[in-house]
Amino acid sequence: MNDCKVVTLVSLATYGFFFVVILFLALTLSSEEKSDYASALFLIFTTFFAGSWGHITPNFEVGRAVCSLTAMLGYMCPLVAAFFMFVCMSQDSLAFMAAKAFWLAYFCTALLANFTLAAGLSADCLAAEESWMSEKCDYGSQLYFAWMTFHLRAYGEVAPTGPGSNFISLVIVMFGSLCWVVPLFTVARKTLLDPGARLFSAGPEGTFRPWCCKAFKAVVLPYLICFGIIMLFAVLWAAMCSGGCYDAACIDCDFGNVFHVLLSAFHGATWGHLYPRWPFEQFLACVVASMGYLWRQVVLLLLLLQIDQHQIARKYAKALLVTYFLFAVLGNLIVSGLNTAAAEAEENWGYGNILYYTWMSYHGRAYGEYYPMGAAQEFLACVTTATGHLAWVVPLLLVVRSSVLSAVLSTVRPAEDAPGATAQVVGSPI
Repeated sequence: MNDCKVVTLVSLATYGFFFVVILFLALTLSSEEKSDYASALFLIFTTFFAGSWGHITPNFEVGRAVCSLTAMLGYMCPLVAAFFMFVCMSQDSLAFMAAKAFWLAYFCTALLANFTLAAGLSADCLAAEESWMSEKCDYGSQLYFAWMTFHLRAYGEVAPTGPGSNFISLVIVMFGSLCWVVPLFTVARKTLLDPGARLFSAGPEGTFRPWCCKAFKAVVLPYLICFGIIMLFAVLWAAMCSGGCYDAACIDCDFGNVFHVLLSAFHGATWGHLYPRWPFEQFLACVVASMGYLWRQVVLLLLLLQIDQHQIARKYAKALLVTYFLFAVLGNLIVSGLNTAAAEAEENWGYGNILYYTWMSYHGRAYGEYYPMGAAQEFLACVTTATGHLAWVVPLLLVVRSSVLSAVLSTVRPAEDAPGATAQVVGSPI
């Protein structure tokens, strides 16, 4: 069975199972929040696929717990699909190794770190004395904020209130965006690094320097480049920002706030308390959203090239380029037109603003100043967020499967190439 068929079947099985879970969670949320089932299903479905605009949020503790569970499941779903694929390929030891690496990283960051950092967020919130956040400075609300932020699915009803919480929230976002990379690098080390290019030593008694150098080139350098671009964008944004801030929810021209908004958006978190107001700022936000969306994929591609896995790298690059062009570029242009047609006259923001809203929603980084209105736009929002999620998961599963197959084949020698090969019967004769 070829790679595409296997990945398709694994994806359908995994997301089919989670869709059933989504239906059940939506039913639970609807009964607890006393809301209609359609609104609850929309909130749960879009939260699962990292779409959040903040116009619909849970109002009670049980509703927050349901949405927090949904955020966790959506965050883990790609890794569950990869685990299921390993099991289908009879790579049980590799699946166990990846799962153990992930749960160790998840326990340290999502659980221990979030429960600790929530106390700092609560203290900073109380010190800031922001009137609009004064009722949400308790530890429970800040833990909910930290949890949703870590899983890159925050709604924005709880948001950072000052420099201290800005810094803590950025740390949480970076933990969340990097935690799931741990099992992928574990798989890469087992399937690509060990059999390929002897990366872990310069010779039989060598050191780790070759691997560190290659990892630095593939991971750190791209991130530093993106970091520099974000700083440049923040400078341009702050310099070209005209006038003061006329709305409590709009972004001001302070470089620190602008840099925080862009860097957190790069890592996948937006809260909507600060957002771009003008077309130039929206353009910069869209570029940063694309950079953040593609950064992990580009890192994996560069890592494959660094360890001389050119065939897998070409296959991955082709799948990534095709899916991104078809869905992110052409798809968003088409969906923006449909959103414009679906908007009522008094709700029509113009094609440019709708394209910006659709683009940010596709990349899982919408601020919420624009949000879906009506059944048609809600349906298109569900399609947009689900497509944006699957468009990076499917190429990722393809490269993981290819890497495992490459590692397996590299350890198998054809019988005709084996010197003095003789047939053996293994086991007891019957």
